[in-house]
Amino acid sequence: MDDDYDKFSKSFTNITPEGDQIERIETLRNSYKDLLNDICGMIERTPERTIALRHLEESLMYAVKAIVLEGV
Repeated sequence: MDDDYDKFSKSFTNITPEGDQIERIETLRNSYKDLLNDICGMIERTPERTIALRHLEESLMYAVKAIVLEGV
């Protein structure tokens, strides 16, 4: 197999967070919820706001993934 296979196969595995990872993930989620609140409270509903929210969601997913894949 090649390096891409090794890299991505880890992403296709269910990995349960351990130790302080759960607390760190929850801290991140709360920060993102604060930003979500700010965006929705300050910006009218527009296609651009929707894009911003989708990227916010995507960013959180990758941040959580980075925590969970530490040391894997």
